Amino acid sequence: MVANLKGLAKNLILFFHAGLIIQSHALGAWLEYETVALSGQPNAHGITFSGLASPRIAADGEVVFQAVINGASTTNDFSIWSYKNGVQSLIVREGDGVPGGSIFFAVDTPRIGENGQVAFGAGIRASNGSTTGSIWARQNGLLNLVARQGAIPTGASPSLAMQQIGGVSATGSNVAFMEGDININSNVRIWSGLPGGLRLVAAELTPAAGIGGGVLLNELTPFNTSSRFSVNASGDVAYRGTLSGTGVNATNDVAVWKWHDGSSTLVARTGDLAPGSDAGDRFSRLENPVINNNGAVAFAGRVINPASGSSQPMGIWAGRGGALELVARAGQAAPGTTDRAFSSFQNPVIGGGDDIAFVASLAVPSGGLSSVFGLWVGQPGDLRLVARTGDHLPGTDPQLELRDFNFGSNSQNAPAINVHGDVMFQALLTENGSDVFDSGIWAFAQGELFKLALTGDLFDVDPDPLVQDLRMITHAGMTRDGGGEDGRPTGFNDNRVGVLHLYFSDGTDGIFSVSIVPEPSTWALAIVGLLGLLVNAVSRIPRSRPLAETHALQKTPVSLGMK
Repeated sequence: MVANLKGLAKNLILFFHAGLIIQSHALGAWLEYETVALSGQPNAHGITFSGLASPRIAADGEVVFQAVINGASTTNDFSIWSYKNGVQSLIVREGDGVPGGSIFFAVDTPRIGENGQVAFGAGIRASNGSTTGSIWARQNGLLNLVARQGAIPTGASPSLAMQQIGGVSATGSNVAFMEGDININSNVRIWSGLPGGLRLVAAELTPAAGIGGGVLLNELTPFNTSSRFSVNASGDVAYRGTLSGTGVNATNDVAVWKWHDGSSTLVARTGDLAPGSDAGDRFSRLENPVINNNGAVAFAGRVINPASGSSQPMGIWAGRGGALELVARAGQAAPGTTDRAFSSFQNPVIGGGDDIAFVASLAVPSGGLSSVFGLWVGQPGDLRLVARTGDHLPGTDPQLELRDFNFGSNSQNAPAINVHGDVMFQALLTENGSDVFDSGIWAFAQGELFKLALTGDLFDVDPDPLVQDLRMITHAGMTRDGGGEDGRPTGFNDNRVGVLHLYFSDGTDGIFSVSIVPEPSTWALAIVGLLGLLVNAVSRIPRSRPLAETHALQKTPVSLGMK
């Protein structure tokens, strides 16, 4: 369904088949695109979407997303849908009934686990008008209540009644979330488990695991985000918190733990020696951790050498079973570059094969570019450079170069990674190092870079192979910062299927899946060649103006006891 692929450097062949456009690459892989959802026209249920958001993909290719329903009132226009095997299905909609006479009055961003479990936060309004926050999970096609404000988890003490709920994560069959009294910013807790089988992971103002001596876990906030913790398919949780109590000061007041089967193990603490770093280096800062199904934990941090009083260079560490390894550190030579060293790092993501992916800045020689960024993937001692500032990315005009990986935030954005160590990422392109002329999405798989979408491209949104509906892409978005096994939403799965959110110049937007598939057989290639003669490739429409701002759903979220 991508129509503009003519200018690609590898002379791609296009043909339509069963609603897909398939493009061949020289190194033996193909791209297939499929329409998941499109705004502005009725779907098979007769419902028209006025806007789409938050697409996520599961291991089996199921996609979940949010949609605003055109023509509905503000009390029932937000909804969550799934798409699988060519079928769109409604999961929940504002205004839907809840057992007991209540209704959903707000539904939050969905999460989907590897096995297709969908979890989301929701606001519930009772018949008497009272409102509470809650978390729900779709299992075997049915919605089940996971947690509700005011309810006591099965087998728990009445003192653990749920307060405000937020920060939902889902992976495997497990759901993890935070809850507490956000009004006074205390009593925050992390829970993990199944509907009817929640287990308490960590609670503020309780003894800090692995430390002892009267030291307490002081704070787990920020409350309203799941980025402070990460959960795998077994329900294991990696989390970060601050400390208070005997002997705690500004040099040793932050720690990272891993919770498994009812108990937490200390992974790292500020003030501890930093493995793999220079002799005497100790952790001075620890960032939010991520975990995979192997139990491997990864995080970014800073170190300081008290003896030398050195600056605090950044680094990334990973490991499982209590053995941390240094992945990369500021000052080290950056693989894939000549005489360039790492300078700083964004938080890493971890895949199911223990590969780590991260964006880093490079130290710049005097007189060089002011900012140079790169994306690396691999394991300690075996990092591979995917792309960096100044590179020419495939499928782009010759004069355009990669500028950075920043999309409307104050930092560079992490990619999505899968079990094979393949990554999918967004990048901004520039012609002169300053103005942004294009942005796009690429995948690095099997050692090759693939362009998946680019602003200025014409894209065929119609799934009918005999109908062409070309629209120009004005922005290409994806779900980043996920590893598929960490409880966080991801836009790229282990089968090398990605999900794209594309905005078009006519004001519509759509969600599309794209598959990187093996090279077809010889007979199939012959058919490709024949069909390729019958299809006219559509040229790229040049861009001559800076990239427009990212679009977003125009609806203010409602939060009543739910974050």
